[in-house]
Amino acid sequence: MIWTVYLDETDTHGAPVMALGGFLSTAKKWKEFDKDWIGLLSAHNLEYSHAQELVNRRGQFKGWSYRQWNEFVFGARAIMNRHLGVGFVSILRDDDYISHYKALPKPRKWPQDTKYGVLFRACVSFSLSIVDYEHKGKTRKEVVNLVLENGGVKPGYARQIYGRFKNDPLADKDFAAMLGPVLGFADKKESPGCQAADLMLMGAIRQERTEHGVQPSDIERSSFADPKKPINMEDVATFRIPTTKEVLRSLRENMFVQEAARRDWAHQQLIASRSRHG
Repeated sequence: MIWTVYLDETDTHGAPVMALGGFLSTAKKWKEFDKDWIGLLSAHNLEYSHAQELVNRRGQFKGWSYRQWNEFVFGARAIMNRHLGVGFVSILRDDDYISHYKALPKPRKWPQDTKYGVLFRACVSFSLSIVDYEHKGKTRKEVVNLVLENGGVKPGYARQIYGRFKNDPLADKDFAAMLGPVLGFADKKESPGCQAADLMLMGAIRQERTEHGVQPSDIERSSFADPKKPINMEDVATFRIPTTKEVLRSLRENMFVQEAARRDWAHQQLIASRSRHG
């Protein structure tokens, strides 16, 4: 079965709290979603949806009444609930990233992830875990494609991170095998999937700012992910993925393990080459 993840980013360039997130669903469901989404845009005389313009009533949304605004938002929500499998948002504090990852010693030649890279890894891992859970570990025929907004993070860096994830010697081999051959990019104005991720992520980051602003905080704590709150079973399940201090320290330690594995592999290759050449 083919699965597709559409991702969008927000505030990954120096803001105190950054996020990357989107939706996962089957290729068939995305096709049905696209049709309904385009119909929603047409009903509201829109060429595309852009959350920043919607929130600030700029561009195509200039002059909209509260009634128009609500009708569009609730219409979008209904389409997401009808067609999408699961949503997720990966959250990271800038000060946590610096103190528990970037500023600490690291292998001299090993590439260090940017904040975007850390968030991207979390989203990829979560997506693969969901598919693995859905199929109870029997994922040999499952393929997960990822699509990012074209014009966000530099495509070259995103592809580099994607390649490192696929080829990580410490990664679960079954998980890595599920990843599609290439990382996809799409123009947000032409991609209903990217527009849906953008709209969901705008709401999520606005919530995060109410609890995790400039002052240091425990990113794993959130009233918006309170397990005691009742769950609305009509809404698509959406998960919050906090990148904690412990996770960041683990990622840093993993760099040393990967560097040691690379050196060991290179040493074994040298021995094998010498053996072949007498």
